[in-house]
Amino acid sequence: MVKDISRNFIFSEDEMFNTILDLKHKNKQLITDPLTNVYNRRYVEEHFINSYSRMKKLNRSVCLAILDIDNFKEVNDNYGHRTGDQILNYLAESWNNSLKDYKNTFIARYGGDEFIIVYESENYDEFQKMIFDIFTPACSYSTDENGNNIKLTVSVGCAGSDEIESDEFYDLFNLADNRLYQAKASGKSAIISK
Repeated sequence: MVKDISRNFIFSEDEMFNTILDLKHKNKQLITDPLTNVYNRRYVEEHFINSYSRMKKLNRSVCLAILDIDNFKEVNDNYGHRTGDQILNYLAESWNNSLKDYKNTFIARYGGDEFIIVYESENYDEFQKMIFDIFTPACSYSTDENGNNIKLTVSVGCAGSDEIESDEFYDLFNLADNRLYQAKASGKSAIISK
């Protein structure tokens, strides 16, 4: 009888392999935004924050940018949510492709029309250049499915972990977020990094 029961719990190699693949796929779904296929807020809050604390303790620098699409509610109101979704996909793909040239970098959709970019680097000037390089294409989404021209602008707040003494990710996030609000208050379509 013990032998019969144990047979029910033994996986073949193929079953084990398929189960592992299925678990990997489900884990990826948990940390990936389903619309844009970049990391999601859960990834940032459950995975990256712990890594950030370790990096700070090892004196490794991290740069953060928060990108927010200006007047995005108007896009959804005037052109529909499907067009809004297409724009979010376009921007996420464009930014993600631009980041492939930089090691130790990732992008996440933090919520709605807000994205964050994290870059592990001590060179804050290089980070600012990278953000400027990916900022410009964001304004080039030209038409929706009905041929309407849609001019996009993006506001960005940047911060570097060397600017704060804390080992807490949210202190870095708050500094970048305050700079994002400065960019919005300055007339939008701006990058504030100091």
